[in-house]
Amino acid sequence: GIAGHESFGSVVAQVAEVSVDTTPQGTGVIKVHRVVCAVDCGVAVNPAGTRVYVANMGTATVSVIRTDTNTVVGNPIAVGFSPEGVAVNPSGSRVYVTNADGDTVSLINTATNTVIGNPIAVGSNPWGIAFSPP
Repeated sequence: GIAGHESFGSVVAQVAEVSVDTTPQGTGVIKVHRVVCAVDCGVAVNPAGTRVYVANMGTATVSVIRTDTNTVVGNPIAVGFSPEGVAVNPSGSRVYVTNADGDTVSLINTATNTVIGNPIAVGSNPWGIAFSPP
């Protein structure tokens, strides 16, 4: 079976691979072979395609991943409460992160992977953020 749901500014989908024992001696037992889940929450790629920025909602951090080695760069970057949306500016020099439970947006310098200044106060529960093409 398959299920999909949109909630909290994200889309979640699950696929379950199951079987039912229908042999003459079987008891109709349902067996779950595999469950796969996909969640669209807080991921952005820089314009050069060399770095991926991932919001870690549970730890209030952002991880940076090198795409050529698929390894994490340094320690996670501390941002605001419940980071959700992530966007990289067109030049690739800044990452903007919405902090849903903090009602703020954090700004990350991509050259140093550090937060710039204090979070920017915005409206209640920001989830998504995006840049229009230059």
